[in-house]
Amino acid sequence: MPEAGKIVQISVDEIEYYCEPSDSEGFGKKLPNTLLGILLPIDNMVIQRKRLLRIFDYD
Repeated sequence: MPEAGKIVQISVDEIEYYCEPSDSEGFGKKLPNTLLGILLPIDNMVIQRKRLLRIFDYD
């Protein structure tokens, strides 16, 4: 699929991933601060500590 241009390979923290070309357009661009969000302690993502650690490496 990479040879056909259907997916592109990207590297994040020296780990290789694949995504569609349209999804990779924003990589490397600085996001405006207006997109900043805060997770509240009652948010399901924060309540599930093991999942938070696994996905974001954050405890």
